[in-house]
Amino acid sequence: MSSPDLLRRVVLPIASRDDARDTCQAALPYVANANGEAIAVYVVETTPSGMNKASPVALKEHGDRALEIVEERGEEYAIPVRTEIRYGPVVREAVFDVARSEEATSIGFLPRAGSRIRKLLGGDKALSLITRNDLPVVVFPREAPLAEGMREEAAWGWYRTYVKHPR
Repeated sequence: MSSPDLLRRVVLPIASRDDARDTCQAALPYVANANGEAIAVYVVETTPSGMNKASPVALKEHGDRALEIVEERGEEYAIPVRTEIRYGPVVREAVFDVARSEEATSIGFLPRAGSRIRKLLGGDKALSLITRNDLPVVVFPREAPLAEGMREEAAWGWYRTYVKHPR
């Protein structure tokens, strides 16, 4: 699969409104350059006990507001964007369920900031997204929007592609 093919139908996990803005700024220029489409997913993390940080209605509204940003940015880049809210106890699994059901060519994300101790105690979601999957994962850099006149071959060098092949 070539680099442009990876972004033909990319799933973008979104965690908040700020994350939506940052992810769109980093990813959508590449998706547009590949004539691709984006599927933005907001996962409402649920607990088995039903004791969540906020009410399900509030969490859904938070997700709706974040996904509206993705839809607006998709229009700016003239690319098709679909959005989906999922519920589940494991964010990574919900994201991959969407990717499989939508026949995505990859999952793309922008690594989020976080302290090492928080990652140690709570688990590094980015690492599990990359290592525990059966789909290509594209990691977008923060500083890499496509410059005008930049050739596609040069632009693809701005991000790293991590692929774990199914056995």
